[in-house]
Amino acid sequence: MKFARLILAIWLSANAMSNANAQSPRSTSPLDRVWLEPKRPTQSQSDWYPQAIEPLEGRIVEFDDKQLSIAEGQTKDKTIVAARRVLWIEPGEVSDGERRVIDAFENGDNRAVLADLAEVLKARPPVWRQQWLTMLGANSAKLSGRAKISLELVSQLDRRPLPAMVVAWAPIAWTPERSNDPTIQSSLARLQDPSPLTQLVAASWLLSSSHRNDALETIQTLATNEDRPSVMTLARCLLWTTASPPEVKANYQQWLDELETIPISLSVGPTVSLQRKLQAAGLSQAANALEWSLELTPVHPHPALMTNRVSP
Repeated sequence: MKFARLILAIWLSANAMSNANAQSPRSTSPLDRVWLEPKRPTQSQSDWYPQAIEPLEGRIVEFDDKQLSIAEGQTKDKTIVAARRVLWIEPGEVSDGERRVIDAFENGDNRAVLADLAEVLKARPPVWRQQWLTMLGANSAKLSGRAKISLELVSQLDRRPLPAMVVAWAPIAWTPERSNDPTIQSSLARLQDPSPLTQLVAASWLLSSSHRNDALETIQTLATNEDRPSVMTLARCLLWTTASPPEVKANYQQWLDELETIPISLSVGPTVSLQRKLQAAGLSQAANALEWSLELTPVHPHPALMTNRVSP
């Protein structure tokens, strides 16, 4: 029941977001648009009625791993919210170079993303946009067979704390994929990387290889790393992908409950992986509910949901 209410809340918010987009197209709006996870109810509040995703519009003053500060509308009064609540940002005014990178990524042109990224970053856009654009580049590098470059970009990014919204876009293999030998070698070299996020990405690419045990050991360690809550959360969820069908049947209700407690910004990848595991275990009803949530009410764009990300 709680999950159904969450779907309804996101559906209501998606309608509001669609209306806003129709009234003020992305290319002409000078303001940044932000969508926030609903505030969680207090003990005195009922959690039955769904709370809608909260939209904000203004100019982002600062966005880091702790908080987002935005000057709203014409008043320029600053609103500060916890970074974990930020689901998605649609930037207002961006440079022509940034727009080329964003459009190239959305069109699946990975080569163009990587060709333009370095020059765009030299222009020093706001730090949060540098982080986001670099993570786009990490995904494009992985999707175009440049695993070494992808891992290097993630490692560079993770040298400073990242907002959950950026961490969520790390090129983690949420569904099984066969890695070629260069990818395997690059991943093995990063299992001891100083960056926990890089370790997690590398380990995810090795789960379907002969180095599965090494990958699993790394993920299990990261799943207890309380110094990096976002990485710990994603590592715990990634462990679901390693479960056998009997283990899935025994634990799936607990995992669904866990899915409701993690920041929504981090939930898309785990939802994709859990949906596949439920389907493979014959739990069609639960799998269909997750599939509908992804297809009808996606929380935000996510590489795991993009079917056109295949060009070299």
